[in-house]
Amino acid sequence: MSEDISLLASAELKAVYLGRVNEEGYYKNDVLQTLDEDLADILTTFFLKPIKPGFSYTFDHEIDLKYNAAFVACQEIFANEEVFLDQSQQLLKLLYSVSENQNIIPGEFYTAYFERVYFEGRYVKAVGVFKSESKDPFLTIGEGKSSLTMEHQSGISIHNIHKGALIYDMPDEVGYQLTIFDKNSIQQPARFWVHDFLNVKPLQDEYFQTDSVLKLCKDFVKKGSREMDGVDKADLMNRTMDYFQTNETFHLPAFEAEVLKDEDVMRNFYEHREKFVAQSGQEELEESFEISAPAFEKAKRYVRSVIKLDKNFHVYVHGGREMIERGYDEAKGQHYYKLFFNEEQN
Repeated sequence: MSEDISLLASAELKAVYLGRVNEEGYYKNDVLQTLDEDLADILTTFFLKPIKPGFSYTFDHEIDLKYNAAFVACQEIFANEEVFLDQSQQLLKLLYSVSENQNIIPGEFYTAYFERVYFEGRYVKAVGVFKSESKDPFLTIGEGKSSLTMEHQSGISIHNIHKGALIYDMPDEVGYQLTIFDKNSIQQPARFWVHDFLNVKPLQDEYFQTDSVLKLCKDFVKKGSREMDGVDKADLMNRTMDYFQTNETFHLPAFEAEVLKDEDVMRNFYEHREKFVAQSGQEELEESFEISAPAFEKAKRYVRSVIKLDKNFHVYVHGGREMIERGYDEAKGQHYYKLFFNEEQN
């Protein structure tokens, strides 16, 4: 997003459909949920709070998008809001059909129609599909003439949506964009939700490219540079992060010169890149793209330049390659690291 405007601050919930899927089948409502202002506010938080900026997806089909049932349902809704109930029922039926024989967790299914959803610098309409898969216990307190009573019930927590997708009405660009959420697997949403139900693929935008190259570099340092010692690996990862932090655009030749530097490292990097792309099943990575700040900020939380020594020590290296030396003690028959510093931090 180009501005810090949250979905919750702008989105207006206009309609909600509720259904259920389980082992026996699906429960189809024939009416939409009645909304008052308070319920609309609660449901907006329930649906949209878990949706965060990140990977964008777009609908896919091996033959033609007109055969993608989820795409067609959203297309019909955006074209005519009056068919929201009917298309919500079709989406419920689709979810059940892809859930059969897969041991999918039963739960409630919701479709929601929003206006004024802020995405990619503009306000758009959006269709949301969501699923909750568990209920939480809660207490209700009653008040009699001379006493209070307590009863136990179970219900759906407004903080406990498990899967979600928000489909933005942007057909002029890539046939709608989607943001997807899976509470049980943040990094890799469930296959049945992404592939079988929605049938989507990652959008090859700057977020995707930035995230993919950073994952490639991390994987290369871990698996593809075995001839390098721990200090060199940590230094390479630190140079990688510095490059992404100080540049607005990624250019492979510049990355080679500033980060990889050594010809042997470059050759190994390209060999590992080919394996990485093939194993991940994604398209070839771009050699030049705008660096996504949100993707880089996310990566910083997971990338650590750490030298792990047996089970005794972890050395965190934040820079200063010249301040650490590796050697071998003949008398002890063990490797060692020598660290140089000016003062100890408490």
